[in-house]
Amino acid sequence: MYVGIEPEVVEVLKWVGIAFAAGFVGYFGRYLSKIVIAKAHKPKTGTASVTQTDKQVSSGQTDELEKARLKLEKKKLKLEKKRTKGVDKAEKESGQTRIE
Repeated sequence: MYVGIEPEVVEVLKWVGIAFAAGFVGYFGRYLSKIVIAKAHKPKTGTASVTQTDKQVSSGQTDELEKARLKLEKKKLKLEKKRTKGVDKAEKESGQTRIE
């Protein structure tokens, strides 16, 4: 068959090629099946897709608003902590205690 190549090497290369081909077919077969399933589940009317897009935009805006709210709340807590730390430091220097 092949001159100068041992039969074991040829056998190993054959099985490596088969495994590579199987992986290739499996990966792209899975990708193709996802595309087919997505097209099968896609709504047939145009208004439904617009509604779905609006929902996605709304949820995206909601996420951004939530992140902004959390960021502001974090800043507020940080400033409050600095303020109380500064008051405590001033009291310690003056030797007075704070009454609330």
